[in-house]
Amino acid sequence: VVHDHLGGMPPAVDLEREKLLAEILISGSRDGMIDAAHDLSDGGLIQAVTESCLRGGRGARLVVPDGLDAFTFLFSESAGRAIVAVPRSEEVRFTDMCGARGLPVARIGVIDGDAVEVQGEFAIPLTELGAVHEERARVEQEKDEKAAALLQAERVFVETERQSLALIDQKLTQKRIGRRARRAALAG
Repeated sequence: VVHDHLGGMPPAVDLEREKLLAEILISGSRDGMIDAAHDLSDGGLIQAVTESCLRGGRGARLVVPDGLDAFTFLFSESAGRAIVAVPRSEEVRFTDMCGARGLPVARIGVIDGDAVEVQGEFAIPLTELGAVHEERARVEQEKDEKAAALLQAERVFVETERQSLALIDQKLTQKRIGRRARRAALAG
């Protein structure tokens, strides 16, 4: 929910493009053209860059391409996209490979410094981002532990309910057997 608005359509999935992207990433990695890659499906470009910077311990400087809205550029979760770290020595070869296969590619920044910076928008030091991610991980762990406890409580509840129903069934069965025995004794 952004600006009190929840809406829009989920990103369309193009399986052919996904396959092409996967093939290019595999080929580029195998041929030494890619140092790192991250999909943009969960949180968009800024989330992928942040996670990658925190994992690698180095910052990044990004530039929003002309004609694009910064918010959309940073947070779009459109399918079939990835951010790729390509060594300068492999940039032309990687770009040519993508172009030859019909996959759009754009240089949007460099790995540098100790912050995630979007030119003209903001810069956040990795130390601050790391603290936020550590807190998020702690909260996620706590949430998972609570979910596990709730699941266990639900299992105990279901088992208790099953035992109660079995006891009721046993008592009803005993009562039916007793009635039949009395009827048989009266009839005999």
